[in-house]
Amino acid sequence: MILKDLRQSGVRWGWARFSLSFVLFLFSDFSWASALTLDEVLASVAQNYPMIVSARMDLEKAQADYLAAQGGFDPNLKSSLISSVDGYYKNAYTDISVEQSTALWGTRFYAGWRNGQGSFPIYDAKYATFTGGEFRGGVEVPLLKGGSTDERRTRLGTSERGLELAERGIDAQKIEVNKQAAFKYWDWVAAGKKLKVAEDLLVISLVRDKGLIDRVKHGDTPQIDQTDNQRAVVQRKSGVIAAERALQKASFELSIFLRDPSGFPRVLSKEYLPVEFPEPKLDETILASGEDSHSISSHPEVQRFRIQAEQIQMEYQLAKNQVLPRLDFSFGFFSDLGNNPGTTPYLPAYGDPSEVRLGLTLEFPLFFRSSRGKRDSLSFSLSKLNVMRGLAQDRLQVQLNDSRQAMKTALERLDLARKEISLNQKLEEAERVRFQHGESNVLMINIREQITRDAWIKEYDALSEFFKSKAELIAAQGVKEISH
Repeated sequence: MILKDLRQSGVRWGWARFSLSFVLFLFSDFSWASALTLDEVLASVAQNYPMIVSARMDLEKAQADYLAAQGGFDPNLKSSLISSVDGYYKNAYTDISVEQSTALWGTRFYAGWRNGQGSFPIYDAKYATFTGGEFRGGVEVPLLKGGSTDERRTRLGTSERGLELAERGIDAQKIEVNKQAAFKYWDWVAAGKKLKVAEDLLVISLVRDKGLIDRVKHGDTPQIDQTDNQRAVVQRKSGVIAAERALQKASFELSIFLRDPSGFPRVLSKEYLPVEFPEPKLDETILASGEDSHSISSHPEVQRFRIQAEQIQMEYQLAKNQVLPRLDFSFGFFSDLGNNPGTTPYLPAYGDPSEVRLGLTLEFPLFFRSSRGKRDSLSFSLSKLNVMRGLAQDRLQVQLNDSRQAMKTALERLDLARKEISLNQKLEEAERVRFQHGESNVLMINIREQITRDAWIKEYDALSEFFKSKAELIAAQGVKEISH
């Protein structure tokens, strides 16, 4: 009907069609440009998003901590050399040994060789050996404290759990960041579509204004209609500026997740906007609630609480063990090699120069306040962690329920918005017909167009809400790699 107005105002039909096409071109989105997809955004997130990179560093740190904990069971080599070069007693003493701690009930093995030659005073006679030195070997086993667990094994166990904790941390970051990136992407797409509506509405007013100028000159239309249309032009220009700013803001926020290969935020122009939203569909597989229990229990956030609880449980068992007295059993074998040099009277002159030693060592503090306090503190920490784990499970269940309902509601809103658009377009066209017959005015046409514009906004809001709710649902289900 706008084109009929132009014909009646004396503007040639060919020029009007060219003008409208040219203006639409100026305000178009260059739809032939390569449109950005959500998959591209998520691929950028996986490669360059700082929180994902930081989570990978946490994993590398956990691997280093685990290696350090394994080092607690490395063999330990000891050696010493003592020589008296001046004084009444002249001697030389050498000692070398190897110790190996194990995770087998805290058992420690040792072996060594020592050699003491020269003259020793009575109080240092223990340093003297046969000419070939003395070989020794043995084992020490903690029976109470340090038996079922000790600091080495606890550190190894917690650092091993730390590896899994870091891996679940990466998964949790991926899920959360993918959800946020999807939110910003659909906000950006919706902002682009709203800008297109605002631009189209402005173009209509600009084209109509040209026709109204001629109609007013010929007396076909009162001046107030042109004035009202000029008011609409100003109002719609303001709307375009506001929509451009909204799109700009959405582009900036999306750039936090969309980065170039160097990791810098990438701000896109509107040429990269998709032409349309995808057509929403309800996927029954993700709407089904039968697998909620499994999804929640296997969700990385819940798994992280489980792993942390296992770490605290290990430390709690260590604290309980530290309350026990230390009772160690030892077995040792000692044998001199070579001959008695005769320099020290306390060495055996003949017979078997070997011996076997058995021993028990008892040690305990009087009050155990340090170990008991740590044990009780860890018990409270474990209880607190279990409470937080339950809260996380409840929150995930609420997110699952809410996102499913939000998707259904968004589709209902979308259906109503599209019906509203259809009805408004009919009313808009009817209003233009009435205007041609002098039964309406530009004000009513502008109102009808604005109402239609508002219905389009409702459609885009409903579409954005649907896909954002879908991203929320996928995140609550613990899906790490998503594709829309």
